[in-house]
Amino acid sequence: MEKSDASQPISIILDGSNYTLWSQRIKSFLIRRKLWRIVTGDNPKPEKDATETQAKFLDRLDDWDSKNHHIITWICNTSTPSIHIQFVDFETAKEIWDFFAVRYKTSGLA
Repeated sequence: MEKSDASQPISIILDGSNYTLWSQRIKSFLIRRKLWRIVTGDNPKPEKDATETQAKFLDRLDDWDSKNHHIITWICNTSTPSIHIQFVDFETAKEIWDFFAVRYKTSGLA
């Protein structure tokens, strides 16, 4: 991971009024990092297959959790504190993204 991507991957800070611009930029960043499918739900939190070992499952789960929390950190670091406080109880990046789409899509025409 590039050091510049570690904390703030884009320069736009979501304040509610700029949702459209922010969402386009963060989406492009996540696609470039091959993480967008976690946000869309196409790559959901893994469930244990009956045929896999517990160790294999835990490896997959750890990998997914790490990616999911990277995304959540980037979303947090590119939003104002008043927005961040609204999603502290969500556990997945998809939940946050879906919440933002409902909450800000109509107001974020900037």
